[in-house]
Amino acid sequence: MTIRQNYEKGSSLLVVLITIAVISVFSLVIVSFTLSTAKQVNQTEEQMKTYDLAEMGITFFEAIMREQQTKAYQKADRSSEETFYNSYFEEIKAVIAERSSLSSRMIESLNGDKSSFQVRDITFSKQQELENGDIRAVDHTSYEYDLIRVDFTSYGFYNIEESSIPFIQNISTSPSYRCQRTEETKAYFLIPIGDLPHTEGPKSDCLIHSEPYIDVPRSGGKIILKEGREGSSIANNPVVIEPKVQQAISGLKRAERERVLDDITLLESLTSNLPELKVIDCQRCSIQRIQNEINQSNAHNIILKTDSLNINRDFTFGSKNKKVILITDRFKGDNSEITMNGDLIIKQDLEAQNHFTFNGTGNLFAIGDIEIGTGSTISISETLYANKLVAKNHIDLIANTVIINGVLDLHTQANIVATTKFLTGSFEVGNVAEIFVKTGDLLVEQNYTSRANANIKVGGHIAVGGSFSPHQNTIIQTGGGKTAINIEGSVDESCFYYSDPDSGTSPRPDRNSSHYRWWYDWVDWSNWYNHHRRH
Repeated sequence: MTIRQNYEKGSSLLVVLITIAVISVFSLVIVSFTLSTAKQVNQTEEQMKTYDLAEMGITFFEAIMREQQTKAYQKADRSSEETFYNSYFEEIKAVIAERSSLSSRMIESLNGDKSSFQVRDITFSKQQELENGDIRAVDHTSYEYDLIRVDFTSYGFYNIEESSIPFIQNISTSPSYRCQRTEETKAYFLIPIGDLPHTEGPKSDCLIHSEPYIDVPRSGGKIILKEGREGSSIANNPVVIEPKVQQAISGLKRAERERVLDDITLLESLTSNLPELKVIDCQRCSIQRIQNEINQSNAHNIILKTDSLNINRDFTFGSKNKKVILITDRFKGDNSEITMNGDLIIKQDLEAQNHFTFNGTGNLFAIGDIEIGTGSTISISETLYANKLVAKNHIDLIANTVIINGVLDLHTQANIVATTKFLTGSFEVGNVAEIFVKTGDLLVEQNYTSRANANIKVGGHIAVGGSFSPHQNTIIQTGGGKTAINIEGSVDESCFYYSDPDSGTSPRPDRNSSHYRWWYDWVDWSNWYNHHRRH
């Protein structure tokens, strides 16, 4: 065999080996790709079975109960009432325990960092319904249980595309959503059992008792509300994080304050009488002398300046044909009803302890603070301005525009109605508040914090320059065609109610209704689903 023949034979063998190697590598790639795809599909199927209790509110356990309650009812021993209940509950408990073990295996398969929840305990409890409609579980030794309580820890997902809730009205194609990673949150879930397990299905409440658990994206991102959809909405309007919300509100508040101060400076500078205007300087005057000065003037417009007023009886300044602008250092009222046909300008503080009513046809400007007590009402036609406003108990505030430079602090049961604009430095709700802005916006420069229920309804939208921390039973409704909420800082979104005016339903569930719904304290999922089904 010649050298050439050996070379040609060696070359042929090399080509064959290279070809085999290429085929092997290609086959390995195909196999790896197939296995990887199979693993991804398998993982997706597992993810479809695992739901974040704190994100969705419609749980793995609730879905199981729809099928297992009837089975437990049919299998229960009916020899006596107590035996029946014990048998019925043990059957349900066994089913839940089995599913709990299954969910733990799912968590392991997702490598822990992508898990949704870990069940800590399952117990039976007696039901107690509070005055506001909330359900709480109470210990009870009898067999007459009302609720199944599932204690769990939620960890949330980390940017995982999930298929959501295939249990609502037999949805064949479920919408996908994208979750943000959440902090560890301990909570418990209540599943009402009911005497007849063949009813349409349990309703439930999630009661969260820990720190805020949403990591809000950096400025410019989108807030992920507990509805579980990318972005979020209230009444189908988006909630977004914007980096310059506080700056915009601060600029607007500064402009409003400058406008008020300019008006006061102009009015104080008037010292001589003009046609149709009389300026009265009445320092240290009694209320009776002030009344005499106003009555004796024939002018249609009066500017009356005094140092301070303390009024503890009903009093009327001016009339429909005689406008009064009262400028005073301090104003104090108690158990009195004041009617102001014109403007009240207070260079320092307004203090009204109890049952103070102020009705004004113009503006009320307090460069200092306003502090009003039990059963008081302030109702004016134009602008209410104050450096700070503290409302202590059963307060009504009504104005066209409300501007609070600093803190608006509502202690107990306050109702505020503004027509066109509501702007405040920061907002603190102590106990139960109704805030209604008819056509305009609610603007908070710093933080909104609520320690109790609040019902917020605005014709425009809400903007918060700092953190937004509503109470779990807060009801929020915003106007159509606008962004619902613009927020620059962090958000504590534990347990919202969302009011959807398009749905025609109440934002709070009727627990006695026969219509089947899955309810959760911070989202009316049924309204959301029905809206998207219609569209």
